[in-house]
Amino acid sequence: MSDKTVRCGDEDAYKYVVTRTVFNGSVFSSEWRGNDYTPDKRYIVNAWDVAGVRGKYRQSPNVFSPILIWEGNVGYGLWYGVSGDNAWMCNALNKTILEDGDMIYPLTHKEMLVMVHYGIGGVAEAMRGTGISEGEQA
Repeated sequence: MSDKTVRCGDEDAYKYVVTRTVFNGSVFSSEWRGNDYTPDKRYIVNAWDVAGVRGKYRQSPNVFSPILIWEGNVGYGLWYGVSGDNAWMCNALNKTILEDGDMIYPLTHKEMLVMVHYGIGGVAEAMRGTGISEGEQA
């Protein structure tokens, strides 16, 4: 969990995802996030304008969209990945990130956007229709 950002080619991005190292490629990038809403930290892997090309959640022409998120604390956590049309991008990076018995839990693009800011608890609240307003989700 270093603050240093590594520059890499996209074909090598999975190596940095495995160790949850912050990196920048031309299509993929990653970052660590945390906030007051949850004690857990989130390692977020983004892809350049994944949903924006043809999706209805487009934020601007030049955005990174989350495709993989690891949320956890003190070495233990779970992986979440975008489902639907863009799942193939998530699969391209998960060659070696999973240990025996691990899996990637699928979330919609909109749920992934909520999770970036509020964690999986925020996604649960949004699914129940409480807590996070529609305006805060984007």
